[in-house]
Amino acid sequence: MNNSKYYFLILFLEFLWLSVSAQSDSLNTENSEDSIVYLIEHPVIINKSVTHEEEVYKNWFLELNGTAFFHINSYCTCDNLITYKTEMKKSNHSRLGNGIGFNIMNISNRRRLVYSIGTSYTAFRENFKQQENDSSLVVSFKNKYSYIDLNIGVGYWILRKRKHVSIIINSKLIGSKLLLNSGSTIDYKDVYKIITNDDANRDAKFVLSGVLGIKIIALNDRRLKIFAEPFTRANFTSVLDYAKHYYQRRWASGVAFGLIFTL
Repeated sequence: MNNSKYYFLILFLEFLWLSVSAQSDSLNTENSEDSIVYLIEHPVIINKSVTHEEEVYKNWFLELNGTAFFHINSYCTCDNLITYKTEMKKSNHSRLGNGIGFNIMNISNRRRLVYSIGTSYTAFRENFKQQENDSSLVVSFKNKYSYIDLNIGVGYWILRKRKHVSIIINSKLIGSKLLLNSGSTIDYKDVYKIITNDDANRDAKFVLSGVLGIKIIALNDRRLKIFAEPFTRANFTSVLDYAKHYYQRRWASGVAFGLIFTL
């Protein structure tokens, strides 16, 4: 009987030891699992639209300009008017001419071609000196020939994207309507006879001319720009009536200057 008690006591102790061992292993396992942290991150998708902005330039411009220039006259006459041609060269001397006007300019974004149309007032001035017939008296007049001009042009804009300075090389075709021809001249029938331009009645009412210029633009990136433009202007047709058997052309060189507004 006593042996049975010891036997059961041993079994109970052994069972208790196994239970404690099993619980200890379980706790260790849980602690081990608890020490491992698993981080699961979901991918973050950012939708960002990328746009390519093309640099856009203004297409329309308003130009206000003034001009200052000198001119020379060229003459071509028939043989019996050689004396008249000689006296005209001696009598007429250029003075400073001037003009004022405006132009509308247009340019394409993808090109550098500039198209323009405009109008202006232009005045040619001359000093006229001639000795009167059968007299030693030298008569002097200030002649003035003023026109209203209508022009169309085309040019090429260089360095347009530059910040400070750009250049436009341009050419224009100009039609001019005579407004005033004050002063005096000599009679082609009698080169020592002085008559008024009105009495001579030989100035052409319409003249066709051409202009070449190089426009230098400052403050190129501003809405308001300034410019200076050396230019040369020449007549395609005579400033005098062809019916008078001779013609006269003017060749002018000077500078235009002014403002360009971006519209």
